[in-house]
Amino acid sequence: VGARHEWTPDEEQFAASIADLVSLTTENVQRRAVESLLSASEQRFSQVFRLSPDWMVVTRLADGLVLEVNDSFLDASGFRRDEIVGHTTTDKGLWAVARQRELWLAQCRAGSRVRGMVAELRIKSGDVRTCQISSEPVVVAGEDCMISVARDITEIKRQERMVFEIAQGLAAATGESFFRSLAERMQQAVDGDIAFVGEIDPADPNTIRTVAVQRRVGPGDPFSYRLRGSPCETVVGQRVCSYPRGVATLFPDDPALAENGIEAYVGAPLMNAKREPMGLIAVLFKRPLEHAELSVNLL
Repeated sequence: VGARHEWTPDEEQFAASIADLVSLTTENVQRRAVESLLSASEQRFSQVFRLSPDWMVVTRLADGLVLEVNDSFLDASGFRRDEIVGHTTTDKGLWAVARQRELWLAQCRAGSRVRGMVAELRIKSGDVRTCQISSEPVVVAGEDCMISVARDITEIKRQERMVFEIAQGLAAATGESFFRSLAERMQQAVDGDIAFVGEIDPADPNTIRTVAVQRRVGPGDPFSYRLRGSPCETVVGQRVCSYPRGVATLFPDDPALAENGIEAYVGAPLMNAKREPMGLIAVLFKRPLEHAELSVNLL
């Protein structure tokens, strides 16, 4: 503003120093903003990693060394953190089928993602769990690694297999043999003590007559019983229901439950083409059911 000012060399050097300071300050602000975003991102990732219900494992690609696992993996596998972190998956025999590990490793080393691979993983107890695995390449401390997410689908696969086996057993059955085969397959599929198919007595709607009975030792003799006061009363004409424990106590008017030592019950209605109740299928257990939903889904 005003007359032009001729700057001395000292003034030019001073102005340049001020400019350098402004530039440095701006860079520092930008760097702190980026660091803040990275820190927030790392915190979110850490929270997801820690709290995810799925198994999460970070492995070094070169040798399969496990660098980190989340709590869900530890809870499900039975390993302590020091038993798995710092060791290789091969050392711990985590892959139950070597060929599956080779296929997974080949995809990872090719630099590609792994999506929905089904593999058998062996936990500490020796049990083998069927898992669906997805893996993503990451760089940790300058080294190529893979972060893998595994979901236990053992029960889903078991249900699929049971449904398939039941369908196979029923495909060629007709008439009474259909119901005998159905009772047999159901008893075997859910490991029940007694499975039966019953129809409502046309002469007495309060009476169920069995058309097929299957016990652990083989086919059972047919029998009839009163519907009122039994767990079957809540099934007929309604929906699949279960009593995972204490069913004999819940239904004291059905003495056969206590007499046979029955602890748990799962039943489903049978309907005709007009959606009218015609009977039921039921499976009885002499032990409490820890996972009743499996039997419920199958029925």
